[in-house]
Amino acid sequence: MFLHSLSLHNFKNYEHKSLQFSEKLNCFTGPNGVGKTNLLDAIYYLCITRSYFNSTDQYNLRQGEPFFRLDGLIERSGSEYEVKCVYQLPRKKDIVVNDDRRKRLSDHVGEFPVVMVAPDDSKLIIGGGEERRRFMDTLLTQVDREYLEALQAYNKVLTQRNAWLKRMEDKGYVDTTMIATYDEQLCAHA
Repeated sequence: MFLHSLSLHNFKNYEHKSLQFSEKLNCFTGPNGVGKTNLLDAIYYLCITRSYFNSTDQYNLRQGEPFFRLDGLIERSGSEYEVKCVYQLPRKKDIVVNDDRRKRLSDHVGEFPVVMVAPDDSKLIIGGGEERRRFMDTLLTQVDREYLEALQAYNKVLTQRNAWLKRMEDKGYVDTTMIATYDEQLCAHA
């Protein structure tokens, strides 16, 4: 896989930036705070549909702007792909590959595999298991579609189960049958 070009509009600290890449080696240099890491995050976002650093898309908007757009030309296995990602307030995100709009963002994950390693990733070694699981989940979802679907289903059931537990706590009673049902669903996807 090779990224020929990248264009950013209103992404983090960039109003507009277009880059062309060499097939050999590419380096970003400059003083702290000029946006070198933001360029890497834009590449990651284009491939994964989310930022490596920010869990909320709004944090990727250039200050005061209502949208951002990323465009990339990626070559993979001898074919070229124009990849466009547009995020618009309040919460609309579109991924388009060669004029084909993705119905679900998860359909895009794994099409252009990417790995990001940053200084904070020392937490993978010295931190708790949550960081390691999240890192491995990101890697595995890019190479195994069934894993991605199972992870999404698992997280959906887990969210529902946790909301149910909170409701039971608020009302002061326990419904063991419902908890068992959620647990069965979790086990099926785990």
